[in-house]
Amino acid sequence: MDELGRRIINSLQGGFPLCDEPYKAVAEQLGIGEAELITRIESMLHDKVLTRFGPMFQVERVGGAFVLAALAVPEERFEEVAAQVNGFPEVAHNYRREHRLNMWFVVAAETREAAFAALARIEAATGLRRSRSCAASAASSCPCRCRTRRTRSRPTTSWRRPRRRATWRAMTACATA
Repeated sequence: MDELGRRIINSLQGGFPLCDEPYKAVAEQLGIGEAELITRIESMLHDKVLTRFGPMFQVERVGGAFVLAALAVPEERFEEVAAQVNGFPEVAHNYRREHRLNMWFVVAAETREAAFAALARIEAATGLRRSRSCAASAASSCPCRCRTRRTRSRPTTSWRRPRRRATWRAMTACATA
């Protein structure tokens, strides 16, 4: 990635202007044209440098719910299933894991019921059944008390099993669907 690409990503991570012409405002800050900025963002999405470009909401702060779920995806289908899962608007992000449950993802929705309905649609689309799920909302932690909200995920390339095995076991043992 060139210097301009890094500058574009850095400028967009901190927020996006709320104005009539937000791309133009960002482009002016970067010293480039609006069309070039849009072309560069589209190119980064196409080349998978960026996997997503859009708002990220803290759904639990506005009364919604999120679900941490995992799938055991056959290796030969991983890219296909990742594309299917990422195609759902409720999916905030997902990670590849070196584990039997090799795809972990977060679903965010207005209610717990809507989150689990999205998971049912994901299961139907992929033909795979989620092996684990854990739901939490602003009002309370998951009913299994696994404290999923306090667990941090990392991409596979830098992921190591947490030092506290109890945290890992609690997270993977949760199946509160």
